[in-house]
Order: sequence, then C-alpha cells, then structure tokens
Amino acid sequence: MFRFFNFWTFEEGYFETVAKAWKSTLKGNPMYVLMGKLKIVKAELKAWNKDRVGNVMDRVKLAKEELLRAQATLQEDPL
Repeated sequence: MFRFFNFWTFEEGYFETVAKAWKSTLKGNPMYVLMGKLKIVKAELKAWNKDRVGNVMDRVKLAKEELLRAQATLQEDPL
C-alpha cells in the first residue's frame, strides 16, 4: 500500500525525486504513460522515504509510547 505524507513536501530531496522519476520516458497511449509514470514515482518515493525519513509509523508509535510514559509519570508525581 502506498501512503503519501504531506510533510514529505517539506523534506529535502522530495521535489527532485519526483521530478527525476516523472522525466522517465515511456511509450504507449497517454493513459499507459500516465500509469507508468505514477508507478515509477511511487517506487522512487518509497525508496526515498525509507532512506530519508525512515518508517513513519514506527516513529509515531514510539512517540505515543513516550507520551503515555510521561503522562503516567506526571500523574504519579505531579509537580
């Protein structure tokens, strides 16, 4: 499954990755070319995300766990 994260557009290298993938030359009818380019962009963004950002869902899970620990600590010993 491909997920697009809006914050990618703020990361260094995002636009270059998309532009490079979109410049791929494909032959066929316009719909085939469009679908092919979208598949190439998808593959390039997945690789870029893995190298540049890492697994976002894992990072979100860790952040939530850290938040829960902090909240528990505050409840046990409020200032």
